[in-house]
Amino acid sequence: MVWAAVPLVHQGGANLALVLAIAGVAAGALRLALAGVPAPEDVFLLPVPVRAWLRFLETLRRVPWEEGG
Repeated sequence: MVWAAVPLVHQGGANLALVLAIAGVAAGALRLALAGVPAPEDVFLLPVPVRAWLRFLETLRRVPWEEGG
């Protein structure tokens, strides 16, 4: 449904700005949806996929995506 807003005519910078705005809004929604997921204090002995997921959550929580969208 989000991609219905993309114009059919390619306009260069406008398409890039639209894609970045859509990504910012989607990341802001993910940030709000995943705000209640607790982060463990010690991640040293966790498997690599779990550490990658926790790094993703940390990055998602660090950046104020709502301001960019």
